Amino acid sequence: MDVSAVNTRSARKRKSDDDQNVVMSTITKHKKRQKRRSSFMRSRSRKSLPPVNIESSEIHQKIATDIPEEKRLEQLQQSSFEYTMQKLMAEIPLFDSDSELQCKMRKAFEDTLADVAKSGILTHACKKNSLEPNPSNLEMNEVLIKMQSHIRRLTEEGEKWDRLQQDHTQSTLDAEKIAASSSEPTTVSKAPDSLTIQQRKLLADLPDLGSLAEWTKTSAEETALQIAKVHQTGKQMMKYKDSMEGYLQHELEIFAVESFDGYQDIMDPRKLLSKAGTNAQESQA
Repeated sequence: MDVSAVNTRSARKRKSDDDQNVVMSTITKHKKRQKRRSSFMRSRSRKSLPPVNIESSEIHQKIATDIPEEKRLEQLQQSSFEYTMQKLMAEIPLFDSDSELQCKMRKAFEDTLADVAKSGILTHACKKNSLEPNPSNLEMNEVLIKMQSHIRRLTEEGEKWDRLQQDHTQSTLDAEKIAASSSEPTTVSKAPDSLTIQQRKLLADLPDLGSLAEWTKTSAEETALQIAKVHQTGKQMMKYKDSMEGYLQHELEIFAVESFDGYQDIMDPRKLLSKAGTNAQESQA
């Protein structure tokens, strides 16, 4: 019975050792296979990477131009990522030897890029006139239309005032000429006795040319004062028009800068990826 027990323990020990050897052999094979796979992926990815000595602004030149724009933008993200990976490998030796970290980074990037492509951000960014209208911009456009209409109305009124001023000036000159050319009337102190009643009545109703000339001169002076006021009002309106044009030009410049910044945000791959990652986290939450 003692021999049987010893044999049983020996058999169990041999079986345990065999199982342990099988497990270690499996782990070793898996590590070798994973190492070979990581080395293969690293060598394959390096072949597709752009050269290290090129500028980042030249990466897009390696992308084909005969494919859809959203595909080109997607390839730009991939090339930028590969370029960054190559830079890290070249500058950080520990990163180059850590294949597991590289695989995790590549998988995270591929998942993020897939989410971006699935969300339609790339397609939306490549569409012409795809920017959603900004309510502030719409409100500003309405104000701009009203101001332009107001400026046109003021311009037309100013032109009418100028024509009216010219007409009054010409009328004043004509009245002054008439007053200057008119001779002093001969005052009839007493009508001749030989005149009939009708002739006397006719002479009594004759206009006083002196009073008429004085009235014409007074009217000319009053008209000149009114014309001066009209001219001053027209100048003030023109100053107001110039001020409004300057204000509108300033607002349009601000609008153009904001629109250009929004366009730059859409064309920046890093901001697109950042926005897509934020949207993905919010949707998962």
